[in-house]
Amino acid sequence: MKLVIRSFILLLLCSFTNLHAQYTDVINSNRPGTSMSAYSVGKRVLQLETGFTYKKLEHQNFNQSIVEGYAIDGTLRYGFFKEQLEILWDFTYQFDELTNTTVSPEVISKRSNFLKNTLGIKYLLFDPVSEEDQKINIRSWDANHGFHWRNVVPAISLYAGANFNMSESPYDYFNQYNLQNYAFYAQLEEPQISPKAVLSAQSNFLPFWVLVANFSYNRIATDYPEMGFVVTITHAFSSNPRFSMFVEDQGVKSDVYADNIVKFGFAYLLGKNVQIDLNAGTSIKDTPAQTFGGLGLSFRIDRHRDELKTSKEKANKDLTGGKKKKKKKKKRKKGLEKIEETIEDPQD
Repeated sequence: MKLVIRSFILLLLCSFTNLHAQYTDVINSNRPGTSMSAYSVGKRVLQLETGFTYKKLEHQNFNQSIVEGYAIDGTLRYGFFKEQLEILWDFTYQFDELTNTTVSPEVISKRSNFLKNTLGIKYLLFDPVSEEDQKINIRSWDANHGFHWRNVVPAISLYAGANFNMSESPYDYFNQYNLQNYAFYAQLEEPQISPKAVLSAQSNFLPFWVLVANFSYNRIATDYPEMGFVVTITHAFSSNPRFSMFVEDQGVKSDVYADNIVKFGFAYLLGKNVQIDLNAGTSIKDTPAQTFGGLGLSFRIDRHRDELKTSKEKANKDLTGGKKKKKKKKKRKKGLEKIEETIEDPQD
């Protein structure tokens, strides 16, 4: 309940603190943070955000049993039908070694499977920035870069999806210490499919500063539903906007797994469609205590520009066609006037 109240307060605070609407000229990746942006990638844009992470966990309640390994994570995003809509496949595939020290001699198990595997859609419910707001004021630097009260209101989106749990997974309910061979810890069995919902709020309350807050309800209608929040603050450097940094706080709570994780990192734009990143983090509890670090790459295939180009060409064609018609009309009018003059003043 405390986590629910805390998450609600964080979302409320976020609502008192906007980035750019939908499609952007440069890639807009969720990495290296964990939070989900309120905005979609834009219609006809395919974007992959992927990374490699090393991690180590020690659990006080299991005699400092250790989980150590690495994970490949990724999010595949595609904008379709409307600018506000996108479909997302979000996954983490983990390879690790569990050293069980609750028995003597200790038992070592090598494992691999999906730690996370979800598919869903996200829709932008509310965008406070209108096209009029985005117009550049050529007469005032302050008007373009200063604080505006309209930026206090966040963009809001809703994600609805499902978890797809693989059979015989050692990570049911996101539990990485599934010590099922012992009487004090029963084996968990997660359903193959379970619903997930995320509410996202996003704002840029100051130039070069972005705040994103997520509130999630996961594994709905299962034996162990999960509540969670993520709050991410990102800052792009005014001296070099290609370079940005972030800090993040993530909380998760269920009867099986609870954690609070602090994360930070950096990202760099290599080009309009490519971004690289570095990140690291740690938990602030010891059940389990965990540290991790990783690097990532985000890139996109941008067909949105083609659509804009086609629309622009069509508009230009219509405009050119209109001009030609006007020219023909004018020419015809001149011809008629000349004929009339000839009729009125016939030559001998």
